[in-house]
Amino acid sequence: MSKKNTLFKSTNLTIFCALLLLFLIPFFIFIGKKHIAEIFADFAYGFLVLSLILGISEQIKVKSTTLRRTKIFNVLLILFILFLFFFFSTRFLNERNMIKTYEKRFADASIYFDKGESYLKNQDYDDAIRELEHAIEIDDRNFKSYYLLGRAFYKKSDFESAKDYLLKAIGLKNNDFSSNILLATTLEKLGNFDEAIVKYRIAEDLRPGDFGVHYGLGRAFYKIGKTHKALDELLIADKKNPQNFEVNFVLGKIYYEKGDFKDSLKYFKLCEAINSENKKVQDYLNCLKMYD
Repeated sequence: MSKKNTLFKSTNLTIFCALLLLFLIPFFIFIGKKHIAEIFADFAYGFLVLSLILGISEQIKVKSTTLRRTKIFNVLLILFILFLFFFFSTRFLNERNMIKTYEKRFADASIYFDKGESYLKNQDYDDAIRELEHAIEIDDRNFKSYYLLGRAFYKKSDFESAKDYLLKAIGLKNNDFSSNILLATTLEKLGNFDEAIVKYRIAEDLRPGDFGVHYGLGRAFYKIGKTHKALDELLIADKKNPQNFEVNFVLGKIYYEKGDFKDSLKYFKLCEAINSENKKVQDYLNCLKMYD
């Protein structure tokens, strides 16, 4: 067999290997093994380059009669192949090390997150904040860490800090219901009622019919003097949870201010049934005795 034919077959072999790797790449992407697909892509590129070099080598051997040039070229070819091998091997090892490092960082962040969540459930807000801040230092892409920090600061009545963290949580996941409704409540606490209403509406779109959304909207509308809108929302909330003290109390106040004293009395009696020792309820009931 001639050297020309051998080289020709070598060229075909490298092209075949490249095509085989290219054929396998979509399969590994489909099954979720993207890092393997990337390695195959790198080697396919290397085989294509190698086939080109072998083709050039064939032409040189055909046209050149100088043995020395052929030997030099073969040495360079071997060095280039070794370079490709070490380049792709090093790249693969670096990528695997990066993945392992990220996995370890994620595991460490999860430990701090779990501790923070546990402290928050136990109403230990300072420790919760400390642990969750550590979690964010390691992994700043987890919106739940920001949301829980917002909750912790809200419980501590630090509403400005709560707002900042909740905005970051929504920035990472804008369709999270809990972050949006808590931000709406926080804005309400800060006196930003118009902004609070906007956030309540977003929360309403995310979870239609939620009791907390209707109660929050009713409360916010009442505070800016839009009584009719407040009534619409609070009556929906009352249907969903007729035993809620706060909803009945606000409804009683609205009807009292409107001069609808019989309706006001009805809601304050419901409040009395829920909490008979509330002084404000007793004051209203004393004022409404004549309508009983």
